[in-house]
Amino acid sequence: MNAVVSLAPDSAAKKSEVGDILKLQIFIDEKIGSPGDGWEVVAPPDSAWLPAGGVTVATMSVRVLPVDGNATKLEVEAMVHQPGPLTVGPLQLRNQVTKAEVDVPVAVITGSEAQAGTKPKEEPPWLLTSVRFGGWDWVMLGILLVILLAVGITAGRYFWRRLRGHIGRKFTNTEWALNDLANLQRYSRSKKTIELEEWKKFSFELARILRKYSDKNFHIDSSDLTDRELLQELRLHSSAAPYVNLLGTILDTITEVRYGRKALDLSIVPGLLLDARKFVETTSVDERHGRDQHNNARPEGRAP
Repeated sequence: MNAVVSLAPDSAAKKSEVGDILKLQIFIDEKIGSPGDGWEVVAPPDSAWLPAGGVTVATMSVRVLPVDGNATKLEVEAMVHQPGPLTVGPLQLRNQVTKAEVDVPVAVITGSEAQAGTKPKEEPPWLLTSVRFGGWDWVMLGILLVILLAVGITAGRYFWRRLRGHIGRKFTNTEWALNDLANLQRYSRSKKTIELEEWKKFSFELARILRKYSDKNFHIDSSDLTDRELLQELRLHSSAAPYVNLLGTILDTITEVRYGRKALDLSIVPGLLLDARKFVETTSVDERHGRDQHNNARPEGRAP
């Protein structure tokens, strides 16, 4: 079995220089495997390039070329890494299907001589694939830095205004209550099952939100009041009276749960939180007018 190496027509048409990528054709005077079989250059594991004579061969670039008769023709990519007559080999090729191996001896390709390039011959093969750095373009680098600085300053000012506005903003009692209710809703949605002790904490938190909102919105102190006494107090406020029954239903639903006597049905939680949100939104007093509206809403004879 003989193997002959030559340059592919497109590579033979020009003079080669160190660093050029060439295509080598290998003609084997025996038919091995099928045209669809894959081939590879036998090399150490994880080796993408293999020094072979005056070139460095890409180990996984082998492809089968059509050829007439009982022969095999392959093509492989290689990189020139030293000047002078172009030598190839020794190489060993392997058919990936039949596992047949073909030895390619050292050969000098007639009429091909690589000219000295910019890369010295003693460079390791892996350096031949790198792109040579031509130096910094200081003008373009300066322009890029100015652009990045301008973008950074603009973004910094924007986020600082947003942050300053957020920090300096005083949230209303209504906004705090709605935010706390939203957190409870996210908590309930994040759970597929909730234990009794968790329902107990959930119910106490819901009652706390509604009591704190009522205290600040209607200027009362419910810390020593039972649920029934709180509802009676709220009936004295004109803006709260129409929704006292709604609040009472919410508190009645969670009373047994708060004291750990039963669990809350997960299916009614969305409606429960929706009712709580409705109570807050519909009874909210405009906090820009503050205490004056609440005083006007109190019945005569009651101290503010």
